[in-house]
Amino acid sequence: NRTFVALRVPVPSGATILNANFANSAIPLDQAAGTTAQNPFIFDGISSQTINANEVQYFWNVFPQGRQEVSFLFTADRRGVYPTPPVMAEAMYMPEVFGRTAGVLYSIR
Repeated sequence: NRTFVALRVPVPSGATILNANFANSAIPLDQAAGTTAQNPFIFDGISSQTINANEVQYFWNVFPQGRQEVSFLFTADRRGVYPTPPVMAEAMYMPEVFGRTAGVLYSIR
């Protein structure tokens, strides 16, 4: 188990991230996550999602042991070949705890 985990997911420069927050949803993100039994102010799911021009960032206050999945949509805008930095996860207050993928070379046709 970890606390205060950040995940940065970059997208290629020739793409635009679609903001799903505009979609109608029955349950807002902060209510869907639930709270821990020990502290009702600490979410045991995703506590925040930030959409920037070139990446999506996810934050967890409590990251339980096991596997977590996130997903988002982006659309191709311009043809070309775009090198993209790796996806990176880190425990924000423990710099020695991190992980990253290999960078990706996207080809948009």
